[in-house]
Amino acid sequence: MSDRPRPLLPVQSVVALVVVQVLFGIFPVVGKLAMAGFGPGGVSAARILGAALVFQVARLVRREPSVP
Repeated sequence: MSDRPRPLLPVQSVVALVVVQVLFGIFPVVGKLAMAGFGPGGVSAARILGAALVFQVARLVRREPSVP
């Protein structure tokens, strides 16, 4: 058995590309709204915390050992 991931179906690929484009498209609007309520330090802290949480969830889903 091969451990290679299955290729995405064409429909899945198109949906993924559309979702990514929508997210990149709304980023400036969301960024402007976020900067109105928080300072640059608060936005940076939220991005760092959000990324740390995403990476922890990904690590737990993949069942990888934690880094010592």
